[in-house]
Amino acid sequence: MAPPQFIAAIVLVFAALPSLARATTHFVGDHYGWNLKFDYAAWAKGRHFYVGDKLVFKYAKGYHNVYKVNEYNFNKCKVPPLNEAMDTGYDVITLTTPGRKWYICGKAYGKHCMMGQKLSIYVKPKQSMPPKPTVGRRPVRHFVGGGYGWKLNFNYAAWARGRDFRVGDSLVFKYPRGYHNVYKVSGPEFNYCRVPRATRPLTSGYDVIKLTSPGRKWYICGKAQGKHCQMRMKLPIFVKP
Repeated sequence: MAPPQFIAAIVLVFAALPSLARATTHFVGDHYGWNLKFDYAAWAKGRHFYVGDKLVFKYAKGYHNVYKVNEYNFNKCKVPPLNEAMDTGYDVITLTTPGRKWYICGKAYGKHCMMGQKLSIYVKPKQSMPPKPTVGRRPVRHFVGGGYGWKLNFNYAAWARGRDFRVGDSLVFKYPRGYHNVYKVSGPEFNYCRVPRATRPLTSGYDVIKLTSPGRKWYICGKAQGKHCQMRMKLPIFVKP
């Protein structure tokens, strides 16, 4: 079982993912809102604004408004035409492009802006979802044939089909000792049930083979000069990395 610290770390990473990808709504001035006599430069300092986020300007309707302006008009508190003003008292602006953005209140011919009712922010490109962490798969011990074990007259190809064999997993060949054995063979030896002479078989009755490399693997029983193999006592698998 994985250590509790590892599990806790994985949970924290997954818990953080939604907040990393989700757009943020910034209420300008927080509870103070969009009013006079507030330092909006200090409010914006240290905050992170991203493409997709929203700014909400909340104020008493009729007393203030919001203009999106360029840097020159921001510095000079120069008010654009009236038809460019937002004046609902709850103006929401979606940040659609990265870069520097400027906003002012244009009331009293720009005097509200001169009194500090102006906001400059820097918008960063849209946050991307971080790569999903890969939780390590624990090695699996595959008991060949399941409850049937390693015996005659069983379809081992069908048993292996759809199973997930990975490097680091193990195969367990379980059988009555003396009645069967296990050879690891090549593809042609598997197809023709040829028992390799230069290889010694596994004969313990509980043979464990660790899968150490990816690719196609073949196993047969070599008893009775290969006749057990001919009676379907043969196993092909594909091992993934």
